[in-house]
Amino acid sequence: MFAGSVGGGIWKTTNGGASWSPINDFMANLAVTSVVFTPTNPAVMYAATGEGLAGSRGIRGAGVFKSTDGGATWSQLSSTANPNFYFTNRVAISPDGTTLLAAAATGIYRSTDGGATFPAATLGGSLGQGVAQVVFDPNNSSKAVAGAFKSRTSAAVSTPAWYSTDGGANWTPVPAPNLPDLARVELAYARSVPNKVYASVNSQRGLLCVSTNGGQSYTLASSGSPQFLHGQGSWANVLWVDPTNDRLLVVGGVDLYRSTNGGSTLTQISGLISGVGELTHADNHDVVPVPTYDGTTVKTVFVANDGGVYKATDITTATMSSGWTNLNNGLSVTQFYSVATNVATGSIVGGTQDNATLRTSGSATTWSGASGSDGGFVAHDPVNTNYYYPSLTNARVMRNEQDGLGGSVDIVGYWCDNTGCRCKSGALGALCQDWTVSHANFNAPVVLDPNDPNRLLVGADHLFVTSDPRTQVSYASPTASGPSWFMIKPSTGHYISAVAVSPTSSDIIAVGHNDGAVYVTTNGTNASPTWTKIDDNASPLPNRMVTSIAFSAASANTLWVTFGGYDAQNIWESTDLGGGWSPISGIGMTALPPAPIYDLKILSTNERSLYAATEIGLFTSGDGGATWTLPQEGPANVAVEQLAWLGTGTLVAATHGRGMFKTTVDASPPACT
Repeated sequence: MFAGSVGGGIWKTTNGGASWSPINDFMANLAVTSVVFTPTNPAVMYAATGEGLAGSRGIRGAGVFKSTDGGATWSQLSSTANPNFYFTNRVAISPDGTTLLAAAATGIYRSTDGGATFPAATLGGSLGQGVAQVVFDPNNSSKAVAGAFKSRTSAAVSTPAWYSTDGGANWTPVPAPNLPDLARVELAYARSVPNKVYASVNSQRGLLCVSTNGGQSYTLASSGSPQFLHGQGSWANVLWVDPTNDRLLVVGGVDLYRSTNGGSTLTQISGLISGVGELTHADNHDVVPVPTYDGTTVKTVFVANDGGVYKATDITTATMSSGWTNLNNGLSVTQFYSVATNVATGSIVGGTQDNATLRTSGSATTWSGASGSDGGFVAHDPVNTNYYYPSLTNARVMRNEQDGLGGSVDIVGYWCDNTGCRCKSGALGALCQDWTVSHANFNAPVVLDPNDPNRLLVGADHLFVTSDPRTQVSYASPTASGPSWFMIKPSTGHYISAVAVSPTSSDIIAVGHNDGAVYVTTNGTNASPTWTKIDDNASPLPNRMVTSIAFSAASANTLWVTFGGYDAQNIWESTDLGGGWSPISGIGMTALPPAPIYDLKILSTNERSLYAATEIGLFTSGDGGATWTLPQEGPANVAVEQLAWLGTGTLVAATHGRGMFKTTVDASPPACT
């Protein structure tokens, strides 16, 4: 089997998932969204790239790739090396193997010459929302259907689906139903019944529709009870029809549901069981039957979701509590957002996409989890080695007290500003847990002061700080226990995206915002610090999201700022605390590529040695940023989200799709000249 991972590339197993190996760490793009075989020649394969269904953080692709040797090697189709194919959600190939279709954020593209040319198909109706999926009729190469999705820029989906009767050359829109929150449509043919097509519609938390005329019109098959998409249908939306039985369906978003009567009723077959957990992960994206599936003696299907790959040996009998097998045996495609370390113990901890906050004591394969679904930024206490501070989405900060074995508690239920201390209004229940929901970035910065491990800073709409993060929380009296939080920087109208404290002084703090604004204070331990904007109108800094800030360990006035965006000059240096700025992204052939820079680390023993975490890998500079190189030995051609030092000479990289890596670097001081 082959598995395509967004950020992790293409993986292969030859033993049914007992073990996996990556095809190529340095394939030109690892944001794989779809993989298909040519029916008439399985040695010819195609893979689409670009995470168009993921919202604003989706990883940009590089078009469609082709293999002619059974997936051993891959090359980019030059016809797709353009912005139209940056976010290619699916590829489909006709049953006769002659026509290839690509569903992209910009439309449907069609090739009849193996990808040598890939012109746009004629697509009727509105295309403001993009195309999520394209599917050929498994019995007729002339017929195909396509489903829409809401793109980053469109306000709504006005054309939910299309159908074609000429092999995808021309498409006719399906009239839009009156569905108020329509954002994505997934489609599947019933192979055993000609012209029957099902649709999973992201409206009213999940509607199932059916067509009996090849997708030209649809009627309601399910009333939406249960609400099988659970409000996640724009992200997780999957539909499969048994190829031998048009009445047997699997549909779902967060969890999976099975119908044995064409969608009239649905039974949940995956999900969280109280006291047990989950046998298969949540947020489902694909269901694929084994090629020998016959609906009687062979009924095995494979499910792809945010947790990897799972197998149901008999999809007709699998339940929430039985019938599932985890196949993530060496499938190392975890999407980390962050990393923090404890030098004394060798502990490494990082927040992940939908797989909690994970921790290891140094083992590459033994990790323990804490603190829920999506894990955000994290800080590790350097003194009390059993304490680290994971965060959930929107700056909900936790404290873990059991050495990575669980026991996370909310520590943001009680906060203060200059007018006094109180519970955040709009909090959940009496615990004041969700103090910043909708008032912070999805992943908000959490930073421990390098000079004072008792001082924890969190960037939300405002900048908050506590000087007692280890204080216990009493749920019986949340307003009189736990850490006290103070607001030390007011809102600018743009969320805080980066926070750094100088290792030379707790008073020197720099803060970056989503709009590119950078502020600094030199009295940051005061109750009301004075902040100076250091990217005023005369500043050359770009107006792009600030992704990280780093201070020099040798000079209180030197700092570096990194930016997002597919542009050049995404790293800037100041030696006078923001009075002046110089770009240090290099020039010419030794420059950094025009891609987002997510983090920057400076070697303390030689501050001319810089390490840049970028959208396309880890780049290094030995001359202060004048020139940059991409180490070809690793970690991979993958987005590196954050870096951390594990001692002076060990660098740890958190990647968004290939797990965590560490390496030993030359920590020698600079030679005298």
